[in-house]
Amino acid sequence: MQSQWISFGNAFIIIYDVTKRASYDRARNFHHKILMVNDCDQKSQPPIILLGNKIDLVDQREIRTEEGEQLAAEIGATFFETSALTDTNITEAFVEITRQIRKHYGLNPEPNQNENSDKAPKKPKKSSFCTLL
Repeated sequence: MQSQWISFGNAFIIIYDVTKRASYDRARNFHHKILMVNDCDQKSQPPIILLGNKIDLVDQREIRTEEGEQLAAEIGATFFETSALTDTNITEAFVEITRQIRKHYGLNPEPNQNENSDKAPKKPKKSSFCTLL
């Protein structure tokens, strides 16, 4: 069932709990499964963001920020530490994944590229939808 959900995804947010080492260890497995199901390598992977959540639980923390940054670099993901409780970096993470989706799928040009837009070939827009799991 999980493979079916992954096959429909155009972008992914992998979340681990900074207070649970096991959830951090599973993040790499999720990334591997995304690559396998989408039959791609890291260079052609869809947009991926790695989130270390529950940073408000400072005394229970098991995963250091540097570990999250290192994993994100290894899997080619953008990294944020978040807290759903305090709303820390939640909006920023969703804005970033949206920006990456638009860039990856050619849904809008980067700023200042509109000047020569009639000269550049236009890519057909891919119709899709978002599924949160």
